[in-house]
Amino acid sequence: MGDNGKRVVRQVLRRFLGLQEKPSIYMLDFHCFDHPESWMRTVPEIIAHGRAIGVPEHAIRKQEEIYAGDTLGVGPVSAYAPGIIRTPPDTSIAGCLEETRAVLSQCASRAMEAAGVSPQEVDFVLTTCTVFNPMPSMSAMIMHEFGMRSDCQNYSLSGQGCSAGVMLISLAKDLLTANPGKVALVVAHENITSSCYLGDELEFMAANVVFRSGGAAAVLSSRPRDRRRAKYQLLHTVRVNRAADTDAHTCIRGIDTDRGGYGVYLNTPVVKTAAASAIGANLRRLGPLVLPLSELIKAAKCKDPEFVPDFSTAFDHVCIHPGARFVIEKIRKTLQFGEKAAQPSHAALHRFGNTSGASTYYILAHLESRIGIKKGDKILQLGMGSGFKCCSAVWKALRPIDTKHPCWEFRACQPEPTPWRKEIAAKGENGELNLVEREASADLAVLTSPLKPEE
Repeated sequence: MGDNGKRVVRQVLRRFLGLQEKPSIYMLDFHCFDHPESWMRTVPEIIAHGRAIGVPEHAIRKQEEIYAGDTLGVGPVSAYAPGIIRTPPDTSIAGCLEETRAVLSQCASRAMEAAGVSPQEVDFVLTTCTVFNPMPSMSAMIMHEFGMRSDCQNYSLSGQGCSAGVMLISLAKDLLTANPGKVALVVAHENITSSCYLGDELEFMAANVVFRSGGAAAVLSSRPRDRRRAKYQLLHTVRVNRAADTDAHTCIRGIDTDRGGYGVYLNTPVVKTAAASAIGANLRRLGPLVLPLSELIKAAKCKDPEFVPDFSTAFDHVCIHPGARFVIEKIRKTLQFGEKAAQPSHAALHRFGNTSGASTYYILAHLESRIGIKKGDKILQLGMGSGFKCCSAVWKALRPIDTKHPCWEFRACQPEPTPWRKEIAAKGENGELNLVEREASADLAVLTSPLKPEE
């Protein structure tokens, strides 16, 4: 038996013999950024703005083609930061800070208020933003605004991509486990002002189409007394990184472009391969920790190297990073969840777009606001992003939860869903959906056909 096999056997024995350490990390509450109405724009408004600021017509037509086909699953109204929607766009540091300060301030203050924690109680502040890294750091900005203690420790992650929101949970767990009786504030944000691409190179325009402004903050605690008021208990975290593989490492990256300045490059076909590899590795490590014994026995007996256990037997809800509609569907099928389980992920993508590290929190907010979570429910939070990484966290609800999050309240500017989305709205909470599904290769056709992946 190899080292991996021995590790799996040890995990299973510790789990079923009750020898593992009891989890002691709790999520008291969280908040997702509720965008001001002034940030909301329709697709026609964004297309008109692109023409007004001089985006070449062939690039405009490409964006219209992607939006009209609902290829990525982003809805017709979503949030754009103030700097982007100005004429001309303001992508300066001041323009970027305008977006960041609005997101950090609201998320941190409302998360602490919802958790019943004062800024003076916070021992760790952790933030993440992939492409914008101001000085002082974002975590220091939060400490300054809320007057936190001088011995509060701060950490600001950068360049971690869409997996960063779940990665923060893993880092916070390590800090809180090593320092019992402490409180951590984690904030995930992606600054789209700094990554706004103003050129006409199609390889860099995908990020403009799918990414939107957003953020989320959560208060975690390792204080035993907080269990009685906490929403969730953290059971497991698993992190996998494929950075040693050159293709995986370079499939998503920020680089200077020939025209238009800085841009986020997406080599979509390679992203698909890298994501499959990272997710598969993560599930192989997560499986022994969460799957029922019957599924573990099936996996042990199966000779098919492509066999994937039924993870729907381990979880009641799943928060799949909404990178795009086909991403959600492929992961859902791999995990063997029904269509209903992916509805919150599709809804978050449709309403908010891809908000990077904050995206899975918008999904969790949807579960609480629109569906409700029962005491004892187990939730899988799954993120993936540049590096290439896949991070997962497993939560257990400690009480019934039906919090009404402001970000999911009705918006007067929100139009009727497309027919596909209308079907979700009508049946998503009451029965299985009959979604019109396409293979990832077909979904990618509109996006990748004119793109030239690197050789």
